[in-house]
Amino acid sequence: MNIKRLVLGTAAGALAVTGAQAADLPVVVEPVEYVRICDAYGTGFYYIPGTETCLRVAGRIRADYQFFGDLSADGGDYEITNRGYDRDNERGYRFRARAYLYLDSRTSTEFGLLRTFTELQWNWEDGNSFQQTDVERAFIQFGGLTFGNTRSFWDYSDAFFGSQFFWEAPTSDHHTMVAAYTAAFGNGFSASLSIEDSSSRQLGIQSDIDVGSGDDEAYDKTAWVPDLVANIRVDQGWGSAQIMGFVGYREAGRLNGNGIYSDSESEIAYGVGGGVTINVPFGTDTTVGIQAAYSHGSAAYVNETPVADVIDGYWNDASGNFDLTDAFSVAGGFSTSFTPALSYTLGGGYAYYDQANDSDAGDIQSITVDGMLSYEIVSGFVFAGGLQYKYVDTDHLGDGNALAGFLRAQRTF
Repeated sequence: MNIKRLVLGTAAGALAVTGAQAADLPVVVEPVEYVRICDAYGTGFYYIPGTETCLRVAGRIRADYQFFGDLSADGGDYEITNRGYDRDNERGYRFRARAYLYLDSRTSTEFGLLRTFTELQWNWEDGNSFQQTDVERAFIQFGGLTFGNTRSFWDYSDAFFGSQFFWEAPTSDHHTMVAAYTAAFGNGFSASLSIEDSSSRQLGIQSDIDVGSGDDEAYDKTAWVPDLVANIRVDQGWGSAQIMGFVGYREAGRLNGNGIYSDSESEIAYGVGGGVTINVPFGTDTTVGIQAAYSHGSAAYVNETPVADVIDGYWNDASGNFDLTDAFSVAGGFSTSFTPALSYTLGGGYAYYDQANDSDAGDIQSITVDGMLSYEIVSGFVFAGGLQYKYVDTDHLGDGNALAGFLRAQRTF
């Protein structure tokens, strides 16, 4: 009996010691992967878990309250319209809410930086009208290469500091499909060569043929081939400057009932431009700038949204002449801060369109002036208000002028 008790006691003690040792062993816990901050590309970036790709998610909400008044009844007879506003419209205002979403990804590779950028917009107009999703930008950059929808390499709109809330100033700030290469030479100097969608700047070609009459009709091939755009640019502490040019192909003629093109005429479209922006050394955040542009056969290069009667050219079937529009614009302005929170911008511009005398409007010239006062209540939250005036004079349709104003609340995060 004593031997039996001894054996059982020894076994129980061994089990107790073993259990105690097992309780003291560390518990294996799966590692937790925390989101890491990526400070290589500025604030707001973080590493996507499990990758070496840095991502920044940002957004903006903008509420606009816009008011429009056509002053042409005071003597002019040319009707200035823009975005649904004209003197025959009973509603002289537009309310709009716009949401923005920005996605910026960057990955360092052995061949250079790989970047993608997406900007999405959603608009809610007055009258409970929701507009479809607008993919404002969606592009890939790899080293010096750029592919996708982004800002045209022609554009240099920094020189115009107006609010641009109704009529665009005679400058270009255009997003389009590109396939481009940029070479950086150091010290802020670069040069770019880009193949760009010509149809996105198409303003159309008029003709003396009545479209749809009989079996024949006029046609134009303003987007037959893409445009070739190039620029040389410098960005330094004093400011920036750019010279740019483009070349393209335009064709117009007659299309008969058998689908055969005849009596066609083609022309080379081209344009040059330049701009400079200077950071004034005195005051608080004061910048001044000016830019000018000339185009032959594509007026949207000198003014992204000209008045409705601007065309790219006129095809005269009777004579066979194909006259492309010569367009010129100059714009400038300044931006300054009275305090860190209170800022003001003022800009203006002039555009001239030398069009065929047989066109509906003939030659057109326009003047635009606008200003905007902004107050940043807290970081990222801005109240703003502005006024804009536009005058248009045409050879055949008379002249007119209009005044617009707006209020804006904007939150950027």
